[in-house]
Amino acid sequence: MKKPKRKEKIKGMSRKKKALLLLLCLLLIAGIAFAVHRHSAQPAEEGTMMETAAAEVMDISKKVSSKGEIKSALDEKITPHASYKLEKIAIQKGEEVKEGDTILFYTNGTSMTAPYNCVVKDWSLPDRNKVLNNDHYVEIESTDVLKMELSVSEDKIMLVKKGQPARITVKAADKTYDGEVTFISDIGEYMDGTSEFQVDVLFDNDGSLKLGMNGKARIVLGQVKDVIGVPVDAVYDDGEASYVTVLKEDGTQKDVKVTTGFENSKYIEIKSGLKEGDQIVVPTDDSENEEYFMY
Repeated sequence: MKKPKRKEKIKGMSRKKKALLLLLCLLLIAGIAFAVHRHSAQPAEEGTMMETAAAEVMDISKKVSSKGEIKSALDEKITPHASYKLEKIAIQKGEEVKEGDTILFYTNGTSMTAPYNCVVKDWSLPDRNKVLNNDHYVEIESTDVLKMELSVSEDKIMLVKKGQPARITVKAADKTYDGEVTFISDIGEYMDGTSEFQVDVLFDNDGSLKLGMNGKARIVLGQVKDVIGVPVDAVYDDGEASYVTVLKEDGTQKDVKVTTGFENSKYIEIKSGLKEGDQIVVPTDDSENEEYFMY
């Protein structure tokens, strides 16, 4: 028998198996290394990152904001003297006149004057030298008391009340005015899956504003002053009580039970459980939902 040839064949097969085994081992090591690298390169999931914040004394305000057109709060039609004849009109439509200024002249030498500071919006008058009657009028809009008609969404309208203070900012004049809510519509306008309600805010003109300008109003829905506050995201609850995680001086963390109060979308009042300067842990993510404004 040719035993040497058999030995060579067996020996040759052993080399192939060793080579295959080595190749498999290399592939396995490469796969593990790739998986480890891929895992280490993955970003942290939203909400897993942490940062710290200090419990601070602050004012917490809840407000709703809306843009709108500045309009007159008083629009009326004034009637010229019946049976008099019109001589001429002293102004143009859209022109502002001060209280006591002449709007039109009669042929008998008298005149119609502005009852207050206003803009002449429109008129219905006869031709010159024709007799005036009670159907004729001059439409005016006051420029002393102004209003903004805001659009407030249905999820916030129940928080708006008559008499609430408002701040109106007019960029064109670079000024801010104090006003208040005077009207809240009980009928909403449905659009894009929700309803919007009209809210009127009245404020006084200092002489700088013109009708038709754009403004932005912020209505104060509620506020607390000089309270301990922390970011809303720092507070969690177990269904029975609220807690924050306090970062101690030695670097360890401790869950502390707190009593909460007033809040807006950013900050929440802590009535008990924390003192000013306490460092707390705040989980963070990339999503924000600005429903209210704080200033």
